[in-house]
Amino acid sequence: MDRSRSPAEMQALDVPPTVLRPPQSGVELISRPHVFKTITDLPPGCMVKVMAPAGAGKTTVLSQAYERLRRDEVAVAWLSVTSLANDFHRFMLQLIAAVRTAKPDFAATLPSLLESTTSRMYQDLAMKLALAFAHGVDRRLVVFVDDYHCIDLPVIHQTLAMLLDHLPPQVSLVVGSRTEPDFPLGAMRASGRLVELGWNELRFSRDEAARLFQLRGCDLSASQLQSVYDQTEGWATGLQLASLDLGADDTLRAGDQPLTRQAHVTDYWLDAVLRRLSPKLQDFLLRTSVLDGMSPGLCDAICDTDDSAAVLQELERLNLFTFRLDDVQVWFRYHHLFREFLYTRLRDRHPQQMDALHLAASQWFEQEGALAEAIDFALRGNDPERAAVLLVPYGRALFRSGRFKELRLSLEQLPESELTASAELCILNGWSYAYGGEFGRAHAWAEAGAEAALHEPKRAAFEGEIAVLLSTLGVIQNDEPNRTSLHPGLMEQLEHTDSSVQAFAHIALGYAYRSDGRLADAGHEIAEAIRFAERNECSLINMLARYNHVALALLRGEREVAENSARGSLQIATERHWTEGMGAAFVRTQLGAVLYEANRIDDALTELDAAVAILRATEAYGFLGVALLMRARALWAGGRMDAAASDLRDAGEIGESRQVERVRFKKALLEARMALADGRMARARRHLDRARSQVREPGAGEAWSEHFEQLKLVEARAAVASQDWHAVSAELAIIATSARDAGRWYHWLEAQALTVEVSLAQEEADSAADAVLTEALAFAAEESLWRPFFHVGPRLRARVALLAKRGSVRGAAELDAALGAPRLAAARSRCEPLHARETQILALVAEGVKNREIGARLFISEETVKWYLKSLYRKLDVENRTAAVARARELGLMEEA
Repeated sequence: MDRSRSPAEMQALDVPPTVLRPPQSGVELISRPHVFKTITDLPPGCMVKVMAPAGAGKTTVLSQAYERLRRDEVAVAWLSVTSLANDFHRFMLQLIAAVRTAKPDFAATLPSLLESTTSRMYQDLAMKLALAFAHGVDRRLVVFVDDYHCIDLPVIHQTLAMLLDHLPPQVSLVVGSRTEPDFPLGAMRASGRLVELGWNELRFSRDEAARLFQLRGCDLSASQLQSVYDQTEGWATGLQLASLDLGADDTLRAGDQPLTRQAHVTDYWLDAVLRRLSPKLQDFLLRTSVLDGMSPGLCDAICDTDDSAAVLQELERLNLFTFRLDDVQVWFRYHHLFREFLYTRLRDRHPQQMDALHLAASQWFEQEGALAEAIDFALRGNDPERAAVLLVPYGRALFRSGRFKELRLSLEQLPESELTASAELCILNGWSYAYGGEFGRAHAWAEAGAEAALHEPKRAAFEGEIAVLLSTLGVIQNDEPNRTSLHPGLMEQLEHTDSSVQAFAHIALGYAYRSDGRLADAGHEIAEAIRFAERNECSLINMLARYNHVALALLRGEREVAENSARGSLQIATERHWTEGMGAAFVRTQLGAVLYEANRIDDALTELDAAVAILRATEAYGFLGVALLMRARALWAGGRMDAAASDLRDAGEIGESRQVERVRFKKALLEARMALADGRMARARRHLDRARSQVREPGAGEAWSEHFEQLKLVEARAAVASQDWHAVSAELAIIATSARDAGRWYHWLEAQALTVEVSLAQEEADSAADAVLTEALAFAAEESLWRPFFHVGPRLRARVALLAKRGSVRGAAELDAALGAPRLAAARSRCEPLHARETQILALVAEGVKNREIGARLFISEETVKWYLKSLYRKLDVENRTAAVARARELGLMEEA
């Protein structure tokens, strides 16, 4: 199917190119520069609202302004909104695609964010779009959005309203609509940033009406012209209908009776125009009214003919409300009013044809490989069974590309009875819920898939994929794959399945080996996962596999390898425009952990802040909870206790409300560590009891799991703090052996640090403690692994200082410097730069100005002011206006009053 998908970015966003350019008429139009000059001469920083009833000529005026600006070498972008765009993600993707026709590299990373973000995070998206306009557009750009009345979702209005508040002055938005857009137009009028065109500006003058009739070859007397003009009141479509009706007969058909209602005028003249056409042409018009856009091949399929190309050209020549949507006369559409009229006539006169016509269109789109359109027309044709069959390959393609939001939207179109009848659709729905954070529903759809698979020829393959899905859910919730789903023949069972499914399977197996302490086998599985992930463009699975590669390297104590791997993965994400996606956030989270271990707290927080922002937007709860805990740990290390407590609360809420066991476990261990560092032994014991209740204790002779080993390390810290030297000495030897045997050298290093403290406390020979410490420091210095030595005890701290002074042990000086760094001073020196708008708002807050008045002074909404204040509180690590002002003055960000 020739959809003229160029440039290449349009293909990537899967946006029909026919909505990205203004419709064009093949006949000469009356130029109305006095109207469209309002748009072409628009002052910087202004928006144009063109609002009038249907048929008033909005699109014509917008198209003429678009063409004039284009000829004047002004960058222009166009988006024709349809009812299918009445969805947050689809509309925003189409808006980005429209701007890319003028600026091909615009907002390169935002589509990956949009794929996983939720509409509740519209403020973040609006600000990112505004930044993309500010940094990606270096000359005047005018963005036209036509037929905006098709949008009725408040979140889209809110996003555009916030975007309008922050657009740079070189970018203008022109909106055409039948209804008032739900933007803060009052504030824009007051600030002089809104230009409005309405019915009075768009209606034709009597002289323009006369020129229109002359152009159409209608020779009317002055009284006839006045009669038609009085009845149409300058309504563009009414005049055009009259010219069509009178073009072949100068008898004034409408002059005998007054037609004052617009709908009456439309029906009257459209009936007259339709009756004058041949039966064959009438039939063509009625049949093709079911189509949103028309191509010769599609019309041939609908009308069971082979001359549709000639008919479409004839309709354009006759000016029968038919517009070109491309330069090669492949795609056309009818004027909205004309199509509505024809569709109503078809439904009233031939209702029995409606389903058959829609299904003929569905079949044509399927043959052309346009499965989304084929599914849409199958549903319009009341054939959900056909839609379900088509959704299998289409849904699988969405799964391969990691477009889980679009997958969910597509599946939600089907009745549940159709979904549950197909094992593959059940499984795909399970994946969509898994990565939407709705684990209970994901399990339910996996069970439905298992039931449906009993009756499927490909039962074994489906059962294999269900096993992978359940294992992945186990990893997300518990850091442990569902082992009952994993079996030796799993990969053979999946041999002919999608490469993404096989990549997920290798990750699940990698987790299982990692938990068992078989890190070499785990590394092999993760390497296989990366290899399979590289076979497709699924950013999520690719980055997830790489995230695990980084995590394994850190667990093995290979911190430098882990950092290089994480940075290399993020470079790949940058090259492929994946940096705003969920998968890249996973890698950033792990990079933050790697930097934390080197005691580079500020660098760690930079990565963790970015990761948390994306994971919040995507509502990836299992991973968000872990990222919040990692950031809480880094904030605690930097002395930002209030911010750390806030992250702990948020992580705890996710762990409880979403039943994410790994978040509960990690939170309990972190809080135990923090309590021990502060000398609160009873509190630490309570947290340790909670952690122990969430981990399985190994049986006699059974290797320790990673989680159990982590628990034992923190319990050993508690024993050291209680000065239970004899018991903990034996326990540390067991922990060190377990870690060494499993290859978890990071855990071994922490055990060795604790062993040094215990040896020194028992007044053993300094040489024995120094031997352990020297070995540990040699390992730590090689990888810059310093955090395992923190909060161990005063004896270790003193011994490190002594060895550093002697200069005889490698790594002692570096660790001594790290242990002695003033945490609070480092925290106070760290503050993200404030934007100019934030500085303005902060100054007004210092004056005691309320939010509403701040908005009025700066010509932004009160909600926008609140959004900026929230950002300020985060940057300044405070919770209210008074504290924000005090903190800013302390950091020298504003003058004293």
